[in-house]
Amino acid sequence: MIKLYKKNQNEQGSLTLELAFITPVLLMIILGSIFLGLAFINKSALLDASFAGAQTAGYYGGDTQEVREDIYAMLQTRYLRGPNNVQVSIKYLAADGTNYEQTQAANEVEVTTPVPAMPGTAITVTTYTKDYNLNIPFVSNRTFDLVGTSVSRNNNQ
Repeated sequence: MIKLYKKNQNEQGSLTLELAFITPVLLMIILGSIFLGLAFINKSALLDASFAGAQTAGYYGGDTQEVREDIYAMLQTRYLRGPNNVQVSIKYLAADGTNYEQTQAANEVEVTTPVPAMPGTAITVTTYTKDYNLNIPFVSNRTFDLVGTSVSRNNNQ
C-alpha cells in the first residue's frame, strides 16, 4: 500500500505553535466583543431611560419629580452598573424663549424647583455617565462618556 501523505519530521509540533500564536488574538477579539456589547447595552439603557423621562415629562406637563422617578426606575432595571453614577439633565424651552435646566444625580429624585411647563414647551431629557471605563484586556483601557438624549413636547392643555 502506498502512503499518500508522509509526515515530515520538521512538521511535528507546528500545530501547537500555530495555536499558540492564534489563541491570544482570538481571545482579544472575543473579550473585546463582550466588553463592547456591554457598553452598547448600557448606552441603550441610558437612551431608554431618557426616552421614558421625556415621555413622562410630556404627559405630566413638566413635573420633574415624576420624570426623575421614571428615569430612576428604568435605570434600576436596565443599566448594568446601577443608577448611582448616572447624571440626569432636564431642560425646558418654552415657546416664549424662557429656558430652564436642572442637573443632578439620577438617584437624587428630590426636586428643588418644580417647573410648570406650558403646552408646546420642548422638554429635553439627557442621561449621561461620565468616565465610562472600557477595559479590554491586553488591548486598551479607555474612558469616555455615555449619553442618551430624548426630546418631547408638553401636550397638556
